[in-house]
Amino acid sequence: DKIDDEILDNLARRKSIVKEIAKLKKSMKIPVFDSDRERYMMNRIKSKSRRIGLKEKFAVKLFKLILEDSKTEQKSSRLNK
Repeated sequence: DKIDDEILDNLARRKSIVKEIAKLKKSMKIPVFDSDRERYMMNRIKSKSRRIGLKEKFAVKLFKLILEDSKTEQKSSRLNK
């Protein structure tokens, strides 16, 4: 249970940071989606998952969900403020 709570706490922390990033991107007129950044992140996730013994496919799938939520949050922030 403790590890599951830590995962959820970290996701909530990440979401809070995403909201701040959304504000910065909006003020600097930077698009929500950055294909180079996303490609870099996916490559890093693949490499790290292999190094620590996680299935690469699982890690990529998980982070795609996290990134989709991040982009949704950023788009929502742009519309609301």
